[in-house]
Amino acid sequence: MYSYEVTATPDFSEEPPLTKSGSFAGASRRQCHGAPRLASQKHREAVRRQRDEELARDRLYEANCRKVGGKPVTIQTNGGPELVCRSQTGGIVEA
Repeated sequence: MYSYEVTATPDFSEEPPLTKSGSFAGASRRQCHGAPRLASQKHREAVRRQRDEELARDRLYEANCRKVGGKPVTIQTNGGPELVCRSQTGGIVEA
């Protein structure tokens, strides 16, 4: 068991310092050895979740593009590939 005490002292106030204390159990050897695996798993889940959100956003954009009579296409820009909505006359439509 580890104990701690933290004191915050305001710089520009008449308030007294605020002190908090407590305790917590340290990590076990098993938890320490499993931490890299757990961190890797959480990272993979975050990447998967971000990818799924991007795909859902793209699908919604494509559906909206079709609703206004456009065709979703990917173009190459200086910033990399970008999904845009091409109108029937060849211009770009805000979808």
